[in-house]
Amino acid sequence: MDRATGYVKGRPVSILGHRPVVQREMGMRRLLPSLFAALFWVAAAAGSHAQQSEPVGRAVVTVAPGSRVNVRAAPEVRSGNIVGKALGGQLVEILGSERRGSYVWYRVRDPDGRFSGWIRGDLLKIQPPETEPPEQVTPPAGEAPAEADTPPAKRRPLFDWSKALPELMPAIRGCAAASSARPVVVLIARKLSFGVVDIVLRDSAERVWRCVGSERGGTPIQYDPLGEAQVELLGTPNPEFYFETEPPPADDCHELEPARDPKSGTLLGTLRYDICG
Repeated sequence: MDRATGYVKGRPVSILGHRPVVQREMGMRRLLPSLFAALFWVAAAAGSHAQQSEPVGRAVVTVAPGSRVNVRAAPEVRSGNIVGKALGGQLVEILGSERRGSYVWYRVRDPDGRFSGWIRGDLLKIQPPETEPPEQVTPPAGEAPAEADTPPAKRRPLFDWSKALPELMPAIRGCAAASSARPVVVLIARKLSFGVVDIVLRDSAERVWRCVGSERGGTPIQYDPLGEAQVELLGTPNPEFYFETEPPPADDCHELEPARDPKSGTLLGTLRYDICG
């Protein structure tokens, strides 16, 4: 078949049997950008999937047992982005982290797959990485075994609001009497000016309320529910004060301490301290 070469609109062509055919290299040049783009998105999707599925650590939800923490779709407190609830004391897998403002948020996942999302860092206790137990070495006869490492010191809060508990009790009892879901647990209380006491408490329905009353007790001046964003800003209350019901039992991260009136010795209730936070 006769073959001739020429140009059509600036492109080299081969004329085979009087039928022009644009050379294949021009078509390949057009396809290369699309191929590279497709390969890029496939690689990005694979990397994203690997990042999501491989945990980088573990953490424990540090709120009181039975309490719940919101798991959010993004690292921010915003209406409508709650995707699940984590229970106090629950172990979660860490998939990543991101700082937003003064907080570090952690992307977490329930090991059983019930939820996946973000929890603020002050509501979690990061667990040390798992390591193999050290090899047991028997000391030679007559040689005393080495002393065990001293366990880390247990921490109490720098600011302990319960030090003023005896003078706050009339206002606390007045706020408890105003609750429709007793017993209540006091999360924090502080004395303001002009004989006013500001109290945050949790009722038996797990709702959190702000109560403002007189230091002499009686009917509160203000008794309003707190929204989810306001509750999360409280962080982990320390200590919690139980005076109408028994607190959860002590464990490795919580200590119980009786609260007494220093003058009369009267038992006021029980304080529950978080010593691992």
